[in-house]
Parts: sequence; structure tokens; C-alpha cells
Amino acid sequence: MVVQEQSILMVGEKNPELANVEYLNKGTIFFSKLDPTDPDAEIQHQCTQKQYKQRNGKRSLNHKFIGQMCVALIYQYWENILGTKSQ
Repeated sequence: MVVQEQSILMVGEKNPELANVEYLNKGTIFFSKLDPTDPDAEIQHQCTQKQYKQRNGKRSLNHKFIGQMCVALIYQYWENILGTKSQ
């Protein structure tokens, strides 16, 4: 959370009353192929910083999904190796 602490300090220099995690969590993150401030850019996804942190934190949905995919990939690899040796 080093970046978060740096952001709090930066916000605190101009607006001390807004220098807290609750304020930062309300901020929106935009994902696009171009710079989101470019008028030609199509926003592909947007979420709040709080949603982003919840989705990517430990024991989150993304964490569980990646773990499950790793298990499936290892199992499939194992099946392919054993299947070729037994033939």
C-alpha cells in the first residue's frame, strides 16, 4: 500500500480534509486502449479504487479464480503426459 500512502500525502498537500482512504476509495479507475482523457478513447471498463482492491486482494474472486485455473492447468498437463506414456 505504499502507492496509497503516497497518494494520501499528495492529496493532503492541497486538501488535508480529503487525505484519507475513504476518499481515495471513491476515485474511479478507467481502463482503455488509449489515454482515457483522449476524446477518441473508448472506455472499456471502469470501477472505483475500492472495487479494484476488493477484486484483487488476498482471498478475493480474482485470487481464487487464478488458483483454480492453475490447478486445472496442472491437472490437464498431468493427463496429457500420462496419456501419451500409456499409449
